[in-house]
Amino acid sequence: EGVLMWLEADAIIRGRTGGTKSLDDFVRRFYGPPSGPPQVVTYTRSDIVTALNGVVEYDWNAFIRARVDAIAPHPPGGGLTDDGWRLTYTAEPMRQSRNEEKFGEHVNALYSIGAQVNNKGDVVDVIDGSPASKAGLAPYMHVLAVGGRRYSGDALHAVLRASAVDSTPIAFVVDDFGKVFTLFVRYRGGERYPRLVPIPGKPDLLTPIAQPREK
Repeated sequence: EGVLMWLEADAIIRGRTGGTKSLDDFVRRFYGPPSGPPQVVTYTRSDIVTALNGVVEYDWNAFIRARVDAIAPHPPGGGLTDDGWRLTYTAEPMRQSRNEEKFGEHVNALYSIGAQVNNKGDVVDVIDGSPASKAGLAPYMHVLAVGGRRYSGDALHAVLRASAVDSTPIAFVVDDFGKVFTLFVRYRGGERYPRLVPIPGKPDLLTPIAQPREK
């Protein structure tokens, strides 16, 4: 969420300066001088606001209050849309997500039922308020079976794919420190992974932002 906030700040700077300045100018101003050996330098919010205003005048106090102090139902997405992209969800994972699952040996169902389970059946994480959480699934539980099949990563993927057309609650047989019982996760939506897609007619600013910088 912090990355998204600063991406939005970058978009504001670029937009208000006609693309002549960016967050790089703030970084040079805030972290640059004075030169010398490593040292601990404390700072306040006022120092951040002053450095940002030194790049471009804006109500940075209000910007930070809304994204740091206030509680919002969704993370800030203004930076993505201003940079020509929008967030959507698809059944097919992007290459990075697929590699994370493969080498991390887990199923990332955080964006569907709201849980992450490793290939051994250990529940790694559950999002509060998600279908998995409402059903009672919690970290440190061990999944023995899912959807009537002995648990495996492939079995979980299969029942998630089937949920795109089948509204039957997904049965999880779990072992909670020796206590074995069945939980029913009510979810219909299939597999779900985040993906960025370009907004037609808007310039792509995200690609140049992600490019490595020269000294």
